[in-house]
Amino acid sequence: MKFISVLLIVYLFILLCPFNLLALAEINSKSVNKLTKTSTYNSNGQDDICFTKLKQIISKCDKLIKDNPKDVNAYIEKACAEIYLRDSQAAIADYNQVLTIDPNNYLAYNNIGVALVGMSYYDEAIKYFTMAIKIKPNSFNAYYNRGSSYFVLSQYKKAVDDFKQAVINKPDSPRAYFSLGHAKGCLADFKGAILDYSKAIDLDPKFVRAIFNRGKAFYLTQDYDAALADYTQAVNLNPDYVDAYYERGSLYMELSHYNRALADFNKAIDLNLDDKPDSDAYFNRGKAKFKLGFYSESIPDFNEATKLYPDFAVAFYYRGLANLKLGRNQLAVNDFNEALNLNPKYDAALKERSIAYAALDSKK
Repeated sequence: MKFISVLLIVYLFILLCPFNLLALAEINSKSVNKLTKTSTYNSNGQDDICFTKLKQIISKCDKLIKDNPKDVNAYIEKACAEIYLRDSQAAIADYNQVLTIDPNNYLAYNNIGVALVGMSYYDEAIKYFTMAIKIKPNSFNAYYNRGSSYFVLSQYKKAVDDFKQAVINKPDSPRAYFSLGHAKGCLADFKGAILDYSKAIDLDPKFVRAIFNRGKAFYLTQDYDAALADYTQAVNLNPDYVDAYYERGSLYMELSHYNRALADFNKAIDLNLDDKPDSDAYFNRGKAKFKLGFYSESIPDFNEATKLYPDFAVAFYYRGLANLKLGRNQLAVNDFNEALNLNPKYDAALKERSIAYAALDSKK
């Protein structure tokens, strides 16, 4: 791998290993817990039966609160249901009622923080998680949640510190090790990230995201065999894992295994047809075809790449190379001109354009 700056490596890690923030609410309600664990959730977060029953729980709690305005358990159960219904503002209001009755209620502070995360108020959420930690220093959820919030705010050092404490408080949590590894990766501590991802995988051998992210960390430490092994394990566990096919294909390209790269890019594109098309995937598939001498077949992929991303200078350049190989010299000149318009310092395009001009002149 050619030398690239640490900042660029970190950027690649963050870009290619996205972190999904999932704040952990503590549900101190047997009825809500039982309901949400046995329900089948749809894309909106709950099914119709679950939604109806959660509403019934809220109505029941409203009656209890009417009879006893200081019924802490009723406020908590109601707020737990509201958390699951993603009614963050209502949950916050009810947890604040809990705090007026019981100012040291750990669960209320933690879950207000969770509700604030749901509203993307991360700085405010951190304040509540910090209060929860002061009340309950051995809490897993509050440390994990605060670490996740720091992560979203790109405060990776603080995130690492909190995830480390979360691991101490709950050493059997694959999620905590995964998050710790991810935060370390964003600080360019890829060896540390690999160790933590490995711990997450030891605890959950089918943790596909951890396997994929470890593969990316291996790649960034130039351990290509280990990276390929992890990408392959990821697609074995999840045959629809688009990113794993794409990253394995990209690594095969670097290793000049163009047939294997082409197969992976084909799979990544086929799996992603119903989603937003990826200009990079089309470009890389076109480049693999070009490297294999399939010049005519590469052009439709370069066309698609430039259609999806009109400023894709290198895609215009490679389409120019393909046209040049096919003797379409004027089309090649046009492509090299497009590449140079987008990047006037593109020396390779300038050189190839002069070759295309010479080929045109020789036919006059």
